[in-house]
Amino acid sequence: GARLASGLVLLANAGIQLFLGSRYYAIMPLVLYAWLWKEMVRPLPWVLVGGVGLAVVGVVFPVLAMTRNVTGDDRFSWERFSQVYTGIDNPFAATVSEVGGTLMVVAWTMELVPAARDFDAGLTYYYGLLTLMPNFAWDLHPSIAYGSPTVWLVNAVDPLFAGRGGSFGFSFIAEAYLAFGWIGLPWIMAGIGFFYAAFVRWAKGSPARLAMLASFASFFTFFVREETALVFRPLIWYSVLPYLAVFVIHEMRRSYLVRSTA
Repeated sequence: GARLASGLVLLANAGIQLFLGSRYYAIMPLVLYAWLWKEMVRPLPWVLVGGVGLAVVGVVFPVLAMTRNVTGDDRFSWERFSQVYTGIDNPFAATVSEVGGTLMVVAWTMELVPAARDFDAGLTYYYGLLTLMPNFAWDLHPSIAYGSPTVWLVNAVDPLFAGRGGSFGFSFIAEAYLAFGWIGLPWIMAGIGFFYAAFVRWAKGSPARLAMLASFASFFTFFVREETALVFRPLIWYSVLPYLAVFVIHEMRRSYLVRSTA
């Protein structure tokens, strides 16, 4: 029952997110759920996984890339989506091409820093950590007041696109370069890889830890295309704190059972 309920909740979330045009928050929780199912229950049939993967990469992603800004009745028109899909020359190439656009973010950052903006000596990480605090003491949260690398980049590269509310996202590689340049880049990358690998090894063998890891990864993988300020809060509030709550409740229950049987 609990497994069925959790799966239905994630499927409902995926449907809503896809309808709104958000691919990552629709698909990644399902991917991590499938991985968690493999680790804790049994592996899913490879035919099912492969078929769904091909459908997502070859149909869902390219169509949403072309229609995410569609509004009105067209949102409910299968004919509209069908026309868009048949107009794509190569859906798989379109998906790879769009994902590869993240590399342009890195290239633009390296071109503009320090030519148009100085290195920030790690301040984006500091203000990213500050996002863990709710905005109850300021009119404008310090992390917002400092400025977002994502907003800075799109305004520097394409002001017209920025004026329409567009964004290129960012990148953990670009943020590391923005912090300390070429000198700090390999150290930050190595540190992120080391601690994430250590976290994965620590989570193995415990259902609660694996669940936390799955929730953690569903946000952390977006770090590839975003900045620290947009991932710290969900990592802690939606992953670490729920795990700690489960741990405390488990320990309290175990202590109660020990006392009641003594």
